[in-house]
Amino acid sequence: MPPSLAVGAVTPPASVGAAVASPLGTASTGAHQTPAPTPLRTPEPAAGLRTITLGDDESTVVVAVGERVLVELGVGLVWNVRVADQTVLVRVPGVALILGAQGLYTAAKPGSTLVAGVGDAACRTAVPPCMVPSRAFSVTVVVR
Repeated sequence: MPPSLAVGAVTPPASVGAAVASPLGTASTGAHQTPAPTPLRTPEPAAGLRTITLGDDESTVVVAVGERVLVELGVGLVWNVRVADQTVLVRVPGVALILGAQGLYTAAKPGSTLVAGVGDAACRTAVPPCMVPSRAFSVTVVVR
């Protein structure tokens, strides 16, 4: 006769696998609890920065003396932008611009000036050039 196999459940002692919460971490090592990570925050827009975009075309933008003005017309066209009175809006030198921006300026003194630009498709410089029309852009900036 074959030997019989006994099948049964074994109940582990109460201390096996039991977890004990401790405000300081593991009680046996005395380790300190690791603080929760600080959540990342999205940076707020820079104070004193006004961005001029294609949506501002043919409008008037009012800024304060000392405020910065970023001209950001995008990457779809190659832009040639000029400021009529460069004593009112002064270009900030030595600044790396974000993609799609054409210039960063400081409102230097009270007054008004025209910021105007012409955007051309990149194929306009090809040989032969394409016939995509240019896009004009202008904004009056009033500095108070």
